[in-house]
Amino acid sequence: NQIKWVSDYIRNSEWQFKAWDFNETLSMAKEEDFIYMDPPYIGRNTNYYNSWSDKEALELVKKVSRLNSGFALSMWKENKYRSNNHINEFWKGHDIRIHDHFYHVGSTENLRNKMVEALVIKKGFTAENFLDKSSIFHQKSIFDEN
Repeated sequence: NQIKWVSDYIRNSEWQFKAWDFNETLSMAKEEDFIYMDPPYIGRNTNYYNSWSDKEALELVKKVSRLNSGFALSMWKENKYRSNNHINEFWKGHDIRIHDHFYHVGSTENLRNKMVEALVIKKGFTAENFLDKSSIFHQKSIFDEN
């Protein structure tokens, strides 16, 4: 029911989802846009980010800081071994929501651990800032069981 509700909501709205290079995407951003970013995880030792450098990560920070639009950025925050200093240094001042999950990467089970993921949301652009009692989200939450 939740997937159908979200699907119907998106289908009946004027949203556009695009997967482009961040430079191109951010250069086209308008004030009324909301941009979701899921860049390669900086500081993680996986093949996921072979083409992603510290320089590009800092360029993203600079470009995003100049946006008038809202944004959310997905990034790893910490595990039992270390914290992501990139978040602490460059994304402070924004709303940061965290979620723990078991990380299923590792050659053996004892090398697989809990990961804390972060969603960095531009200050003032969380859902709570936009919702009122007449909002469709208050009428039926996607997380309601009924």
